[in-house]
Amino acid sequence: MSNGREPKAQIFRRESTGLVREMNAFDVAWWGIAGTGGLYLLFYFMPYAQYYLPGSNLALSIALCLLVMLPLYALYASLASAMPRAGGDYVYQSRILHPAIGFAFPFSWFTVVWVCVFVAFGGYVVAALGLTPIFLLLGSLYSNSQMVALASYLQSSSGTFLVSVVVAVLSLVITVYPMKWWVLAQRFVLFPFTLISNFVIIYLFASSNSFYFHKMFDFWSNRMGYPDLYERIVQSTTSIGYTVPSFSLRHTILLMAVLSIYTVSKTSPF
Repeated sequence: MSNGREPKAQIFRRESTGLVREMNAFDVAWWGIAGTGGLYLLFYFMPYAQYYLPGSNLALSIALCLLVMLPLYALYASLASAMPRAGGDYVYQSRILHPAIGFAFPFSWFTVVWVCVFVAFGGYVVAALGLTPIFLLLGSLYSNSQMVALASYLQSSSGTFLVSVVVAVLSLVITVYPMKWWVLAQRFVLFPFTLISNFVIIYLFASSNSFYFHKMFDFWSNRMGYPDLYERIVQSTTSIGYTVPSFSLRHTILLMAVLSIYTVSKTSPF
């Protein structure tokens, strides 16, 4: 029975199932780009690469990683072209290999890797690399001891756990809500802030040098009550025999392998 109103032209409804497509071409394209993980590599691995793999070149590792991953991207593009109505790994593996494999592997991978690792790690990144520096910066600028104390709490184990729980709950909420809310969050939050963050990081890398870093490090350490902290760190590390590591091709390739594992998990759609 008609209510006299025409359906919206941009909504596609599949009559056989009743499913409604709520993502336009831009949303799907951005989801594919973001899903590769390439835009997030700087966020996740920049602070840790030199600690665990000294002498590695992060920029070169990312370039090699994307080059190595091109065959995988081509594979998924081919599968999506061959099965345009498919929804991801479950359909590919169940049709090509076996239905049991198609169910077990994506489900276990999603449960173990995505839920147990990426959600928890995402909470840690928000706490340690996001909220803590913000509150520490504001507390130092405005001499606010409460903000400094909050920054200290957020980088403690209990503070990081609390932030991770909040991130997990918000992720759950946006997942169980209708798809249009995720589309809006992706379009107006994830997309612009990811691009802005990458541009800012690249600009800082391109415009900064060791002298400027030294100057700003001492400026902020002085404001937090640790004068000449840069010089003291250099003296203490030199006294125990630390030297700046030279470029290591081996560690660069190892880092590329780690990044490739990350992008594989981000590429595989479920």
